[in-house]
Amino acid sequence: MKNKGLHTIKNTGFKTPQNYFEAFEINIQTTARLKKEVPQSGFKTPDHYFETFKVISPTLKKETKVLPLYKKVILSFGSIAAALLVFFSLNLFKKDLNFNALSTATLDSYLLEEANSSELSHLFSNSELTESQFIDYDLNIDTIDSLLDNEDFDELILD
Repeated sequence: MKNKGLHTIKNTGFKTPQNYFEAFEINIQTTARLKKEVPQSGFKTPDHYFETFKVISPTLKKETKVLPLYKKVILSFGSIAAALLVFFSLNLFKKDLNFNALSTATLDSYLLEEANSSELSHLFSNSELTESQFIDYDLNIDTIDSLLDNEDFDELILD
């Protein structure tokens, strides 16, 4: 900005005319004397002027220009409709992507090159797979009947 060097200015830039303060008292006395001699300014309105004053309005009114908005609305609706028509005619939504269309080689190459261990760990969370799902239990009919007859069967399920 232009603030550089403002603190080094020695001169304010304001000047009074020569002999201004010497003739100041004389000018004030002259003005006061003139106001005493001439009590009225000389400007006077005629008698009853404001009582009979009427504003004369122009008889012909100018017609203002009106810009119709309906043309702009029709144009905007037409342009929106054309944009939607072009958007839907580009066949953006006709592509059917499913897992049957993927080849095994594509999946293998993705898993080997692109996927990392954190992505794979999200697929198999700890809440879904537990060790008890992989243990093979040998239960016979007598054991199942005794479990069903037990009154605390619900508590066993919860454990």
